[in-house]
Amino acid sequence: MKNLGDAAVEALLGQGASPGGVQVSFVMRMRYAGQTFEVDVVQDREAIERCDLDRLAEAFHSAHKREFGVRSDDFPVEIVALAVTAEAPSPAGILQSSTSSAIGTPRQAERKVWFGGWTDSLVHDAAGAVDVSGPALIEDPHTSIVIPPGWVARFDSGRNCILERS
Repeated sequence: MKNLGDAAVEALLGQGASPGGVQVSFVMRMRYAGQTFEVDVVQDREAIERCDLDRLAEAFHSAHKREFGVRSDDFPVEIVALAVTAEAPSPAGILQSSTSSAIGTPRQAERKVWFGGWTDSLVHDAAGAVDVSGPALIEDPHTSIVIPPGWVARFDSGRNCILERS
């Protein structure tokens, strides 16, 4: 996990992140042996580097107690999955939102969508969408955004979709 953490930090530094701004977290998905319910446990880097199994297990027991109200120190603990997350502020800074009243052009006339009942909804192409009032769908090759009745989707200058009640 240490190597994954180091690689994640290097990747962010390579994208222009400030060395002092990178934060790394280590998560182990753990459970009691034979159980099907798992708990994601943020682990201490030092405990991981030292392979301190007692500290790693104690962190799991405490997290299990918080989540399920019980701990079972007599049962063996399993690590099911490992994850490393590295975060840093964008070197580009905060993206400024812009507002626009332009309406995206529907790609199709309408599609029926279930909102407690079948509702005729316009389908918009994400590439041309700016402000879209629901009920509507916004589609692109990688995702679909559903805008319920009474909501408006607005795209800012960073192409982030922001949903607000109308």
